[in-house]
Amino acid sequence: VSSCFPASKSLSPKYKKAPRIGVIRDAVFWFYYEENLEALKAEGAEIIPLRLLDNEKDARMWEDIQGLYIGGGFPEDYALEIAQSPKLAFIRALAKRGLPIYAECGGFMLLARLLFVKEKPYHMADLFPVDVEFCSRPQGLGYIEGIIEKSNPYFPNGMTIKGHEFHYSRIRDSQDLHFALRLSRGTGMVKGPIHYDGLLNHNVWASYTHIFAPSVPCWAHNFVRIASTQRS
Repeated sequence: VSSCFPASKSLSPKYKKAPRIGVIRDAVFWFYYEENLEALKAEGAEIIPLRLLDNEKDARMWEDIQGLYIGGGFPEDYALEIAQSPKLAFIRALAKRGLPIYAECGGFMLLARLLFVKEKPYHMADLFPVDVEFCSRPQGLGYIEGIIEKSNPYFPNGMTIKGHEFHYSRIRDSQDLHFALRLSRGTGMVKGPIHYDGLLNHNVWASYTHIFAPSVPCWAHNFVRIASTQRS
């Protein structure tokens, strides 16, 4: 089970070779707390900048990573280009190999099955059996707080997570989906008497919630630790 503890350099594992964690940063995905990236580096990772929409220029870089972090952005503005991107196949292959993939907000939309923009469907990476639709008004805005209630690679069960959400998209159908994060504050992926967020697919996590790594030190530690066990 993942553990959490105060951030400390002395707790950072010493790896013979720094695990390479890819971070998609381009016109589509660009929202990251710099503190999150610094936390990954402090835990021993090497950050590899990747692009989703370019052709095969950085294909070798995608093949050489041991983890992938996908932040927020505006995939709805590039839905057609994303659907045509060969990088979707890379992402599916990474997940199949068991690499840790952590996706927030726009990153979650990328990992969905379909993204609907003005009722037109666009194929995404299809790591989760869920369709997402882009709406004209915000569907979740503000701070969130919730409790982890399903085993996962990044956070221990029973841990309280705080973060924020800002999304115009929503899930079309939440039936037969199992969520890891039960919210006491915020909207998340499911509205109702109880709100939920956080989908899991082995070592893949996707949520609308953006976390702030310094307040959740186990996230970077566990992310890098899992990446260190992978082979490119």
